Amino acid sequence: MPASRDDLVASLTAEWTRLGAELVLLAQGVADRLKINITDLQCLAVVVSAGPMTAGQVAESTGLTTGAVTGVLDRLEKAGLLQRENDPSDRRRVVVRAVPGDVIAARDAAVGEALAGLTRASAEQYEGYSDRELQLVVDAMSRAHPVLLEHAAALRGQHSAQHELDAPLAGARVGRLVLSPGVGAIRITGDAGMSELYRAHAEGAAPLIDVDGGTVNVRPRRTPLFGWGHRLLALTLNARIPWEVEVERGAVGLDADLSAVALRSFAVSGGAVRVDLQVGAPSGAVPINLSGGAHRVAIRRPRGVPVEVRVKGGAAHVAVDGRRFGPSGGDADWYVPATSAAAADRYVIDVRGGASKLTVDPR
Repeated sequence: MPASRDDLVASLTAEWTRLGAELVLLAQGVADRLKINITDLQCLAVVVSAGPMTAGQVAESTGLTTGAVTGVLDRLEKAGLLQRENDPSDRRRVVVRAVPGDVIAARDAAVGEALAGLTRASAEQYEGYSDRELQLVVDAMSRAHPVLLEHAAALRGQHSAQHELDAPLAGARVGRLVLSPGVGAIRITGDAGMSELYRAHAEGAAPLIDVDGGTVNVRPRRTPLFGWGHRLLALTLNARIPWEVEVERGAVGLDADLSAVALRSFAVSGGAVRVDLQVGAPSGAVPINLSGGAHRVAIRRPRGVPVEVRVKGGAAHVAVDGRRFGPSGGDADWYVPATSAAAADRYVIDVRGGASKLTVDPR
């Protein structure tokens, strides 16, 4: 008799509890080899992930008091694991910088080999999983992070940190948003009334955002041992300029309302899981490329806008404007002609790697 849903959820929770305990044991072993305590290692991991930080920023990221953080940083500096230096952008401030990871690993060969071996062994354990199965594992893990952080903050009697980030438009005529692997749950919208290139609101640790001209690169802030990252990231793009959006190596839990944005292209590589995309009126043939497969993907466009849907690698469930296609074991193309818009202005949806559930509807 198959297990009930309640039994499966209970088993999953038990596995998470066991995994958490084992990660604590691993962290304690690393801390013992480096001759520091587990709290010191936690703070070191935060600095390694984030780069140079002030003591106040370390306190905010870990939930420790500034007094406790001062003692931690003193011990880490004495152990030769980080150093204090003047902030190049504001010499009135002092920041702490972790020594390079290879230097830390070289101090104790067992630590370096343990972490490298963990990476190798994990890759071997996952060889039997398909890309889609790995995407579901990533999805389950990404959903667990906000729950854990929320309850950790409640136990400390603290509210999660809130971060507001932005960058000036600076004359950019075209925007390009690049989301790197592991960014987690994201909401994207557009606003034609804003003056900045983008605005971001993050709950938890702020992601790393680099801007080069009109290109906005968003990367997660995390460490191998502790998985620090934001709980939720809301991005607003300046809708006065056209945008290209690219998600690298998979999108899990992406909600993008780009109906106010002149979209030039939208691309996800590595698979799309739980993606909800709303788009506005197209100009020309606008590509929406999903490589690595589509699972629970919904795309909504203005009514009357023509759309081409191409699926390579098989389709279990594809619905276009209420018409269901599939299942199909091979490649398939569907085309919905224009009712009022010019046929030249359309969306071209190209899915490679199969579609287990893809819905394309007017809004």
